[in-house]
Amino acid sequence: MPEANKVYIKQYWPVVYMALDELGLDYEEMLLMALGTIAAETGNFNIALREYVSQYNTSANGRMMNHYFDLYDYRHDLGNMGTPDGERYRGGGAIQLTGRYNFREVGRKLKIPLEDNPDLIENPIVSARALATFLHSKENDIREALGRGDLRKARRLVNGGSHGLDRFEGTFRRGERLIA
Repeated sequence: MPEANKVYIKQYWPVVYMALDELGLDYEEMLLMALGTIAAETGNFNIALREYVSQYNTSANGRMMNHYFDLYDYRHDLGNMGTPDGERYRGGGAIQLTGRYNFREVGRKLKIPLEDNPDLIENPIVSARALATFLHSKENDIREALGRGDLRKARRLVNGGSHGLDRFEGTFRRGERLIA
């Protein structure tokens, strides 16, 4: 992860590894999956990060009205039900968890009120555990995709699309070379 901030790595890697280890995900391909996901979602390994305003989450009208993340407000596929859900459940943490539904489900699995208090995702321990929980929920499909060398599918299983695929693949492949 050449773009990663060494301070963030030193500060957050032990927490990420602990969360992966707690769920039995401390094996090479899932460690690389986690690192690739963090590279794609944060770029610099800041797992306490919340999503920035961009053209993908805020309309031009939303920017003019200071109503950020308005493009997420009525995303029913994310479980959002209208204003202010877009901003409240914007991407957060190592996995950039997005949407009321995902906050509720991950919070339920972690036994914390993440839906009621979405800012908890900024806590590095919560962020790392959310990443591990999400990867664990897709573990079999991820392993199958990785076994076929299909990094695009592995990324899609976490992101739902191919956002950050180049950073994900680069990090994953560099990790493979270092381990070999």
